[in-house]
Amino acid sequence: MEFPIADMDLSKISPPITFGHIVDQYLFAIILLLIIFSGLAFFILLLKKRLSSLESRSTLLEAVMNSIPDAVFLSDNNASIFSSNRAAQSLFDYDEKETIGMDLLRLSTDDLSTTDSELKIFIFQKNNGESFPGEKLTCEIQSEQGNYLGQLTLIRDVSIRLHQQEMQSQLQKMSELGKLVKGFSHELNNVLGVISGYVQLSLATLGMKSPEANLNNILKATMRSKNLIGQISAFIPTSSDEQNPLDLCSQVKQGVFLSGASDHKNITTTFVEDDSQHRVLGSPTQLQQLVCNLVENSCWNLQESGGTINIEINHHQVTKPHRLSHGLLTAGNYSVLSITDNGSGIADEHIAKVFEPFYTTKQKGEGPGLGLSIAYNHILAHGACLNLATESGSGTTFSIYFNALENNLAVNAQ
Repeated sequence: MEFPIADMDLSKISPPITFGHIVDQYLFAIILLLIIFSGLAFFILLLKKRLSSLESRSTLLEAVMNSIPDAVFLSDNNASIFSSNRAAQSLFDYDEKETIGMDLLRLSTDDLSTTDSELKIFIFQKNNGESFPGEKLTCEIQSEQGNYLGQLTLIRDVSIRLHQQEMQSQLQKMSELGKLVKGFSHELNNVLGVISGYVQLSLATLGMKSPEANLNNILKATMRSKNLIGQISAFIPTSSDEQNPLDLCSQVKQGVFLSGASDHKNITTTFVEDDSQHRVLGSPTQLQQLVCNLVENSCWNLQESGGTINIEINHHQVTKPHRLSHGLLTAGNYSVLSITDNGSGIADEHIAKVFEPFYTTKQKGEGPGLGLSIAYNHILAHGACLNLATESGSGTTFSIYFNALENNLAVNAQ
């Protein structure tokens, strides 16, 4: 078959495709892709740099928050916590994960919804149910445009400070009472001394048919009055009350001896001490009277039924603060004096008042109600803490926590 070339349209025949044609056709697309990939690589590097900067800022913020000794919470506008520092987790006994999403208002039984910039004291509650007083300071967190983002809440445990203020207030009250009693005691003692002297002189010169019985009653009354004044005067600080390093065990034994506990035939007294050396800073007079009054109180509770009084001295180490019935223990080493009886215990309605001056459940003439008050005053004067454990019908335990001294201090074993 013949194909006449003259009849063919040569313009419709495509030229042969070469490598040059391909390069010319796709060069622009390749250059465009290279530009896009370069831009993506630059954007990724820039993003990594920004992320690294944000991570660095986040780490710095976390380090700053953890360096604050008080509890710090960051919460959103719904009071939902999204961040907290280690002090907050330690104070409230929560793990970091447990605090995230927690309602800030759950931390207190008081109303925490206020955002006052002034420090106020609230009662807060830990994870284990224990409560404590704390100061709260709240600040709003705003963006650069002034939009509300949340709030920063700072909480400081003020248990120790309030306890110290309470102790100082108690000591000031006793000091004022002492100033009042000092002049009264001096004048009244002079009068009683004169009365007692004349009564004794009259008894020596009168015969058998004389008002001897009446004079003896007068003498007994004056002696009881002098004893009452002696107990009141125990509130007055004297130069002999200067505190020095002492062996607690020897002072306790002397106090038990002075109490006359051994004179009670139906009461058994035991004394137990551990192997530790118990050195405390104290006044021999006050320590002995403290022990004497507590043991006498136990003897009075057991005088009819009889029973046992157990006295123990042990070493106790505290790793974190916790509250006692009368005081707050801070971290440290303590020598603990415990006096326990198996008497009738203290009724609930009397517990809050047992350390008040002149408060007593004894019958008229059995005592003025100063023994426990004087003992508690001496506890405060030694910077000690007291835990009173009692149950009506089951006995009472007084546990006194004295700050233990280092072993290298010289000890006065008076």
